[in-house]
Amino acid sequence: MTTKRAALYIRVSTPEQKKHGYSMEAQEEKLRAFSTAKDFHVSKVYADGGFSGAKLERPALLDMIQDIEDNKIDVVLVYKLDRLSRSQKNTMHLIEDVFLKNKVDFISMQESFDTTTSFGRAMIGILSVFAQLERDNITERMAMGKLERVKRGFYMGGGAFPFGYKYDEYTGELNIVEEEAIIVRRMFELFLSGSTINSIVNQLSAEFPSYSKTFMDSTVRRRLSSEYYVGRQKYQGKVYNAKHEAIISQSDYDEVQRMLAARPHSNAFQHTYLFSGIAICKKCGHAYNGYESSHKVKNKVYKYQYYRCSAQTWKFKKKNGWCCSAKSIRCETFDQKIIEEIRNRASSKQYTKVVKNSNGSIIKEIEKAKAQQEKLVDLYLNDRIPTEVLDKKTEDLNQLIIQLKSKLQKADTKRDSRSFDKSLKELLEGYETLTFEEKRKLIEKVVDRIEVDGDNIEVYFFM
Repeated sequence: MTTKRAALYIRVSTPEQKKHGYSMEAQEEKLRAFSTAKDFHVSKVYADGGFSGAKLERPALLDMIQDIEDNKIDVVLVYKLDRLSRSQKNTMHLIEDVFLKNKVDFISMQESFDTTTSFGRAMIGILSVFAQLERDNITERMAMGKLERVKRGFYMGGGAFPFGYKYDEYTGELNIVEEEAIIVRRMFELFLSGSTINSIVNQLSAEFPSYSKTFMDSTVRRRLSSEYYVGRQKYQGKVYNAKHEAIISQSDYDEVQRMLAARPHSNAFQHTYLFSGIAICKKCGHAYNGYESSHKVKNKVYKYQYYRCSAQTWKFKKKNGWCCSAKSIRCETFDQKIIEEIRNRASSKQYTKVVKNSNGSIIKEIEKAKAQQEKLVDLYLNDRIPTEVLDKKTEDLNQLIIQLKSKLQKADTKRDSRSFDKSLKELLEGYETLTFEEKRKLIEKVVDRIEVDGDNIEVYFFM
């Protein structure tokens, strides 16, 4: 009878390294003793230290799978089933699609069964269900703990800390790293001044060379949108107030978000058309963007610039199965019409539309939400609702209040009449000498949106 070649697989996750009985040494010692008793030859020990059993992407496990496929192993031994995997799906995949497929037996020492019998295969299926249940319970407890931390304003933990902060494990809060905070403020300042994302990357790299590897288009865009810099954090799709100090003022943050949102791809200023993204098609609601058309006549190429609905492109039609029928408009005609409207706004006050000041209604909504919170507390004190309902409803109302306050701040920022008049004056007086980026920035401070309906173009101003 040929002696079976045994592979010993051992694993510990980081928390379990502190526990007696699950250490790497203890597992190997017991498995070697078991192999001797079964007259197995231990060909190799595969050890994954500090790896979770939730996934299969573990170095030693992958090596073992390769050796199994290369016919170097006859039997796999583990101390306990959850050392192999805590996922039911992954456990059954390894046993059925890797071990049994390659005629390799599997034995779990602690549970005292193996795959050479049908009973052993059935028991593995049952036990792997409990291993999965244990993992799900751990995950749920961790998620609940993290959510509770976030609700209390503490940093959620995990992953890299947001640039500009460091984590204080004693207080559970984020503290500002002033050296990095200077860079964050400079980044927002450059964007607000009209710089392109690409030029911001280059400028920051030149000014702060020791951090140059952290400056990329994607990281700059992400940081410009980060709630952390105004003292908030986002978790599971919701925004929560946090205890850490803000780096950026709320008004600057809101202005940057508005400027980012004005572009279909949140890529402010990377275009050559003055009103791309601000103009909206009234037929379908998609943005009007600029494009260049060219045609050749007697070996001479003629180029013309147009604004067209972004739902008119071939790519849009291919992706969505339909396209908008709105007409395209020559850029010079379109630009002239808008600038004329802006001049009328400055001189005669006869402008097309005005964004109405809705601060009063927003304030009323905030007061209404706060009153609902007080009512919930009364119902709870009178034993009319259980604790879980109180917590859920209160949290929903907190989220609503945060959103309404943010909306109120944006409204106040947009409707600062002095800032509006100053931007309007700068735009019109210096129109011929301003750079494209300077024009665009000033236009975004006075024009909320432009609605296009055929030949009818309506301009909506902030004031």
